[in-house]
Amino acid sequence: MQNFEPTGAAAAMPGSAVPQIKRRLVISACLLIPLFYLGLGAAFGLPLPPFLTGDNAMWCGIVQLVLTVPVCWLNRSYFINGCKSITAKKITDDQRIGSII
Repeated sequence: MQNFEPTGAAAAMPGSAVPQIKRRLVISACLLIPLFYLGLGAAFGLPLPPFLTGDNAMWCGIVQLVLTVPVCWLNRSYFINGCKSITAKKITDDQRIGSII
């Protein structure tokens, strides 16, 4: 297994963004796993909790919204940088990520 930890000068840089990115990744993954289950579980034949189906299907949408908003908020820098690069007419990775979503 490869070690993807920064080494040398990158590891010694004060204010390195690596710990922040790792934290955002872990939190986003923890919220996205149940979101994928709720959004795509029925398509794969997985059972949904009874309070999210039938007459209470609106609650499923509300729960999906509650799980989606923190992920978008945590990763808002991609959207902000993407919009800035569009107005500056420069193509960057942030712009590509923002345009996909």
